[in-house]
Amino acid sequence: MKKETVLSLFRTVAKIVFSEEKIIKHYHEDNMKTPMHMSMGDENCVSGVVESFKGESFFFGYYRTHSMYLSLSNNTYKFFAELHGRATGSNAGVAGSMHMSSIDDNFISSSAIVSSTIPLSLGAALSCVQIKNNKYSVVFFGDGAMEEGVFHEAMNMSSLMKLPVVFVCLDNGLAVDLEPNARQGFKSIKRIVESYDCKYFHSTNAAATDIYKISEKAKAFIIKNQKPVFIHLEYYRYLQHIGINNDFEENENSFEKKDYRSKDDFKKLLNNKPFDLIRTSAKELGLLEDEMEQEIINIKLQIDIDFSRALKDKRPEKRDLFKGLF
Repeated sequence: MKKETVLSLFRTVAKIVFSEEKIIKHYHEDNMKTPMHMSMGDENCVSGVVESFKGESFFFGYYRTHSMYLSLSNNTYKFFAELHGRATGSNAGVAGSMHMSSIDDNFISSSAIVSSTIPLSLGAALSCVQIKNNKYSVVFFGDGAMEEGVFHEAMNMSSLMKLPVVFVCLDNGLAVDLEPNARQGFKSIKRIVESYDCKYFHSTNAAATDIYKISEKAKAFIIKNQKPVFIHLEYYRYLQHIGINNDFEENENSFEKKDYRSKDDFKKLLNNKPFDLIRTSAKELGLLEDEMEQEIINIKLQIDIDFSRALKDKRPEKRDLFKGLF
């Protein structure tokens, strides 16, 4: 793997991790009014896929947008401005955490409605085929989306029409606080996917560098076979479904059950956090400790500057709130 790719992945994961740490530190100040669906845990998954497909794809997301936005855009200023509801935000302050996008970076849409962007991604893929631009349509969703009818319709259509869709399932093993055996009649995601003649790729708690390699294999498969692919990425969700706390802190505002997963597992996984994964992998692939430390200093400094700058910006005018609606 080229050093510039390793460095790019390291920077992206670091940017996501430290941006979310900044959110956690300041959320109690109540300047960020938007509900937060934090990405903590999926940083390596998203950044690895995006690094492989960016520049030649359209991207669609779901309500955990932070990793997607920061993987595709280098603009932490617009990111923080959006979370603060400022007119200078990525979506003029009206999208918040759950509906963030960036047309300039081909991040077309995200939505709080489970599985709703999956059919949109097929439309983008169909347009790629019709105009023959050799691009892909990459759609991220949680494992809970596989319980929606539109997911199966999309799998069927993409297979039937041989569309260049990259289905990326970010599987944290939970739909809010329900485990798969409480909500899924099927026992194997792999079996479901392959029943639609869709190539299946899989990884669990891997570094972004490893996810990048898997994504490159998926891309090569699409090019050779002209078929959709499914990348199943299992990871651990470190925080509650909505909010900045983990599941084992007192949180009177959480509607989730307090005992739906193991505290021992949580403590064990604290020793294998996402940033540790990419840092170890980057070192093995040739990045020096001094290089990584300097990157961390630079990223944290930029985050501090952009966060403070965004906080000073103005909110949207009332007359602008309905712009872009149709």
